Amino acid sequence: MYIIIGLLLITILTLISISNKINKLENNLSHINFKLDKIIKQEEIDEFKIDNDKILSLIEEGKRFDASNKLMETMGFSVKESQEYIDILINKN
Repeated sequence: MYIIIGLLLITILTLISISNKINKLENNLSHINFKLDKIIKQEEIDEFKIDNDKILSLIEEGKRFDASNKLMETMGFSVKESQEYIDILINKN
């Protein structure tokens, strides 16, 4: 009987400890996200901006594959997404 009560107490304390650690991690994550948002706004990070002129010039040179690869590297697009983006660019111009 005492063994069961002891095990229950240990289990409850362990669950409380895990819950506290999860809460701390969630708080840390939200602070990190807040800081990242501020950094992005301050620095105006443009490494992910697409240079449409460069993409169009590659297409005009007959290098559609290279243009697609550039989009996939820069933006993380899939093959389909990069092809759709290229089609939209071509139709606009």
